[in-house]
Amino acid sequence: MKRLICVLLLLGMILSLSACGKTAAPQGIARTQYEDISAAAVDTMKNAKAFSVGYSKVDITPKSSVPLAGFGRSSERMSKNVLDNIYATAVALTDGEGNTVLWIALDLQRANFALVEAVRPMIQAATGIPQDRIMFGGSHTHSGPDVLATSHPTIIEYLEYLYPLILQAALEALADMKPAEMYYGSTMTENMVFVRHYRMNDGSTYGNGHGTTA
Repeated sequence: MKRLICVLLLLGMILSLSACGKTAAPQGIARTQYEDISAAAVDTMKNAKAFSVGYSKVDITPKSSVPLAGFGRSSERMSKNVLDNIYATAVALTDGEGNTVLWIALDLQRANFALVEAVRPMIQAATGIPQDRIMFGGSHTHSGPDVLATSHPTIIEYLEYLYPLILQAALEALADMKPAEMYYGSTMTENMVFVRHYRMNDGSTYGNGHGTTA
């Protein structure tokens, strides 16, 4: 299990850098379809016979203007349009012996405590995975929704939209699991941690463009 968690942490770093009950259906997904996703995820996870990996990517771009995180008071920096969509990316790992872990990378400034404490129980209720095996990370973009501004009406609305989508990402990663072999190695990279993409005052863009709302 320790090796499994270590592999998950490694994959999570890469992604960040480049009591059971029914949970509410994510917006845009019919109730029956959502239940099918949940059933498929649990079935795939329980029937895995060997080391398996699953992946998913769900769009979490706000549907309206929101305060942007970082650089002072977020209420003074409201998004005007979308330059690049933002995503919840999930990796699921199981060793075929009932040990399954999830890493979810969010294109947000951070995966803050309140968000994690809200979403972890939803995932546990839908999948049975213990909360201490569900891990989160953020890409630290300063051009995404400020999820810490929980008193702002647009962020309240966004969080209601966001939480089910994170759950959807987790379920789709579990449903996607396939037998995998594990390898490791090392390489040199450049600009790997720069994930911001800015529109400058003259209309030009700057950066390598991953997961930003501007």
